[in-house]
Amino acid sequence: MKHALITIQLIFIISSFSLYGQNSFNVLFVNDNSVFSNNTDTVLHALNATGLNFDIFDARDSLRSPNITEMVNYDLLIWYCSTDGVGNFLWNGNDTDNTDLMAYMETGGYLWVMGNDFLYDRYAAPHNFSEGDFVYDYLGTWEYHAQSYGDDGGTGVAELNLTAPAFSSLNTIQWIFPTAWWVDACVPVSAASSIYEMGPDGYALADYSSAIGYASESHFAVTLFFDPALIITFQDRLQLFSDILNYFTLFSGNEEIYYGRNRLQVFPNPIKTSFSISLPEEMHLDDVELILTTIQGKLLNYRIVEITGKSALIQTDHLIPGLYLLRATSGEYTMTEKIIVD
Repeated sequence: MKHALITIQLIFIISSFSLYGQNSFNVLFVNDNSVFSNNTDTVLHALNATGLNFDIFDARDSLRSPNITEMVNYDLLIWYCSTDGVGNFLWNGNDTDNTDLMAYMETGGYLWVMGNDFLYDRYAAPHNFSEGDFVYDYLGTWEYHAQSYGDDGGTGVAELNLTAPAFSSLNTIQWIFPTAWWVDACVPVSAASSIYEMGPDGYALADYSSAIGYASESHFAVTLFFDPALIITFQDRLQLFSDILNYFTLFSGNEEIYYGRNRLQVFPNPIKTSFSISLPEEMHLDDVELILTTIQGKLLNYRIVEITGKSALIQTDHLIPGLYLLRATSGEYTMTEKIIVD
């Protein structure tokens, strides 16, 4: 039995079957890219390969952002800016706060933003954000520190390294080029989680965040400060997208879309001092890695009390009341479940 630890990761299951068996999780893809249309096609191809059903709003063709009426019926907005750093409709095309997007987030909306230069479109690095700023309040970002290539001596960033295993099982992001230019180096607010950080060790901007996850009481966002169309392989893009999408559905209460009946089961839940897990048929307990984390990404130690067949009893009497994540991984299968400690 492998030792179990924890992190704020979130989603994970890539296998031979489609992750999305129903269309009860409504997603709107907002295309905010007018520079490299092939990059949009690359991202849409990977999203389609996850089995996700989604609608598309082309902000560049429409010359506007979707309004609150158009957004409010969607559980998740995927806002894709690619490498476009001019006139993003994330900022209304005129570098102002998108009040409709803010209103959507205040309804409990989920937002996934990605692109190299959407911060550069409006701000000059370094720039610190504070309460009242969209980037601080909704993207969980305290500082826009620098950009690769522009601020690292002209080298570019060779890789991004996973720091929040609960979000993905893709440990390292590499590029179709030897290094990626104009990737943003950021610092999350204290309540947010750094998902990927620049590397390798010795790189001028190493350890700055290029992906941040932020869950507040009213909204939830994942921000990739890079263009995933530049990720080296289709399989890596598919892995990352599947993980992030499953993360969103985990918190939306729509896990059944992905896992159906054949899923990791936790009982009782809520729990007090211990709980049992029951594994699906694909997973064998003697080859399973268990990871327990807080939703902020803190890894936790815990004790396996008893193992029987495909079940294990886990002691949690040292945990304070709250929400936690339990991830089980065996070979190509990874499943996650929310647990509540009373």
